[in-house]
Amino acid sequence: MSGAVNISISEQKPVVTGPTLKWVLKRTVIGLSILLLSVSAFACLLYASIEPDRAEAANPEVIAATPAAPPRTGQKSP
Repeated sequence: MSGAVNISISEQKPVVTGPTLKWVLKRTVIGLSILLLSVSAFACLLYASIEPDRAEAANPEVIAATPAAPPRTGQKSP
């Protein structure tokens, strides 16, 4: 008898290893990149949606320089 042992594939147990440092770092970089891209896109879209006229109206100096509207008399104009 020779010293070799015949083991079929079904009898072998798969070796389960945890995630490696390279795998963890790669996933972290991918995740942070996606997060950074998403936040940047949201900030650009939010900035683009601000109307300049309304932004100026919120400035107190502009509000103080604007003449007051005439008082309402309660009558409807024709």
